Amino acid sequence: MIHSNTPEYEHMLTMLKDFIAVELGVDRAALTAETRIEDDVSIAGLDTYIFYENYFSTFGISNPNDFPVDEYVTSEIPLRHLLLGIFSKNEHQKLHPKHTTLGHLTRVALMKKWFNP
Repeated sequence: MIHSNTPEYEHMLTMLKDFIAVELGVDRAALTAETRIEDDVSIAGLDTYIFYENYFSTFGISNPNDFPVDEYVTSEIPLRHLLLGIFSKNEHQKLHPKHTTLGHLTRVALMKKWFNP
């Protein structure tokens, strides 16, 4: 287990913040270990997919094919939050993916291997 209070973790988190600021044009100062990729950074669909593809490549993640895209990436549906109440529970789950935080992506980058939170 990788603990968040180690120098290695803090260094990787800093690198990840820099990466996200450049990749997504987000204010680096607004990023924390608790920042959620889709919800807090406001990306969805193809943008999220491309982000993860670049993340895996940049940080040398050895098993990108183990990343369950359908669980972590929403489709680009306008008015997503308004539509959530209309769809069935199954459709609701497709529209509302699992959250991935910068803290989790930091641990993945340190281990060089994707694992679910």
